[in-house]
Amino acid sequence: AALDAPETVEIGKRFTTAWEGPGERRDAIVLVDPSIENESRQQVAYRRLANGDMDAQTIDTVAPVRPGTYELRYVWRNERIVLATRQIEVIDAPVSLDAPATVEISRSFTVTWEGPGSNRDTIEIIDPLGGPDGARVRGKRLVNDDYEARQVTLEAPAEPGFYRLQYWNGDNREVLATREIEVLEAETSLTAPAEVAMGTSFAVEWVGPGHNRDSVRILDGSGKEIAGKRLVNDDYRNRTVTLVAPATPGSYTLEYYNGVNRTALAAVPMEVVAMDVALDAPDTVLMGHVVTVDWVGPGARRDAIEIYDPEAEAGRGKVLASLRIVNGDFDARQVQMSVPVRTGTYELRYWNGDSREVLATRPITIEPMDVTVSGPASVAAGEPFEAMWEGPGARRDSVQVFDPDAQAGRGRDVGSTRLVNGDYDGKTVRIRAPKEPGSYLLRYWSGEWNTALAEVPIVVE
Repeated sequence: AALDAPETVEIGKRFTTAWEGPGERRDAIVLVDPSIENESRQQVAYRRLANGDMDAQTIDTVAPVRPGTYELRYVWRNERIVLATRQIEVIDAPVSLDAPATVEISRSFTVTWEGPGSNRDTIEIIDPLGGPDGARVRGKRLVNDDYEARQVTLEAPAEPGFYRLQYWNGDNREVLATREIEVLEAETSLTAPAEVAMGTSFAVEWVGPGHNRDSVRILDGSGKEIAGKRLVNDDYRNRTVTLVAPATPGSYTLEYYNGVNRTALAAVPMEVVAMDVALDAPDTVLMGHVVTVDWVGPGARRDAIEIYDPEAEAGRGKVLASLRIVNGDFDARQVQMSVPVRTGTYELRYWNGDSREVLATRPITIEPMDVTVSGPASVAAGEPFEAMWEGPGARRDSVQVFDPDAQAGRGRDVGSTRLVNGDYDGKTVRIRAPKEPGSYLLRYWSGEWNTALAEVPIVVE
């Protein structure tokens, strides 16, 4: 057995040892400090050969952080039988930290380091008042930042005071260098309206660290976050964030939240006041027709007018149709919607999309109407023919030729014409018969509600 390794290595550095020997699974390369009298405490590093490169017969070890003369040993079968030894000198090396003397609370700052640079080494911020050895505030591994430039970027704590920066050697679990840094108080503030109408948008100007995880939040009276937005997701250059007020009037708090330190740096009160929210529409509408709904409300970008069936889903209710108000006539405060083709009493609702709350409702009754479709009893295969219709006449309604036996009995539309593409005033459309002879259905199809409202048989010869 034999060992080949550098004669000298700097503290905390990784070095490679080449070995010759039995190479059994439990064999190991051990680094010991012979200056320690107690043999049970001499071992400073232990590496099984199986954890190295068995083909190349090499293994990596991290040098201790205390200079001195050490001994490498080839230990056979983990039975303390030493088959080969060689000395290695661990020499001192510069380890240092360079950083600003002061930094404002929660601000980012850069630390330039010199040291072993092991992949487990870390630059840490320590609060010296947090116990005998201080409390770790945060840290970052060297390899997770700008390793080539020997720099690490950290965020200062949120509490002013004196802190300690330290170079932590992860392999040996020891501090190799320290320096002091003072964290200074800094201006952090929010400027916003004292009162905001419920569900409306408003702007908040902020002053603070501006970290990419910082946000402006709205808290209710119990301190629960209702809404918020990260600074970087809005007008960062002008230090402005646009938020939407809650839909429930009351007293709230605006808060500058520092995401790194998980703490509030500034807070101001805000009152959300009630505003009129109402809907105006006909009390009754014929099935499948278009209804005009006038609305009064916050008018937020995500607000919508909904048609809601409170009896659907076994009484749990279901939204049957929804149209954002920005997609209607926003200036006139109107939207036009197609009502259901199933008769009954429904609800029109003003839905605030940001708070996900209903701000106003009113009932609307859908009444029946005659819906018919007619055409020739039979047509020649592939030839056009004329069909007549009576019904809602909605923009997406059509007359279809439907094959009920297609797709394993599920049926299929084999030809259709939208009503608006025919003689709409005369209530007729021209449609081409299928090329395959057989028995079909001629249907009045509600495109908005995907429902056949009337049908008659038709034979293709």
